[in-house]
Amino acid sequence: MSHFVKRMDIPKKEQNAILRELQGRKTPQLRPQFESLMLAEKPREGTFVDNWLKYKTGLIDATKSLNGAAPTTLMNVEKPIKEVFNTHLTVKPVPLLMHLIELFTIKGQVVLDPFLGSGATALATIQTGRSCIGIEINPEYCKIAVERLRQRELAL
Repeated sequence: MSHFVKRMDIPKKEQNAILRELQGRKTPQLRPQFESLMLAEKPREGTFVDNWLKYKTGLIDATKSLNGAAPTTLMNVEKPIKEVFNTHLTVKPVPLLMHLIELFTIKGQVVLDPFLGSGATALATIQTGRSCIGIEINPEYCKIAVERLRQRELAL
């Protein structure tokens, strides 16, 4: 809740008073223990194998593992540490995205992220030899994504 209060256009003293009054209260939802994932691919034509042979999509690479476990619908990963400039509220773990990208795509394919956010998907695609098309409506998040990609380039 503090991030909302800190964005209020009021003196710091008033912000601190509001934070004290809130006493650690948060928005009215329970913390989810999972995050949904949506996958879209070309329409299946014939069998899954037919689709693979024609489009190289529709099958997962079951040899890929995350933390030594076989691919499942539940994956436990550490929350990422944000860079100083990254103010995005829900930064995704790049290792998790790398795992999902390697499960569902092959090198050279294109991954579409219609909600790019802080750019974690773009980072994951680069690290796994794929391309990324990212769409983001929030200019602040676009700046974060660009800076994350720039920082990666500087590190190489």
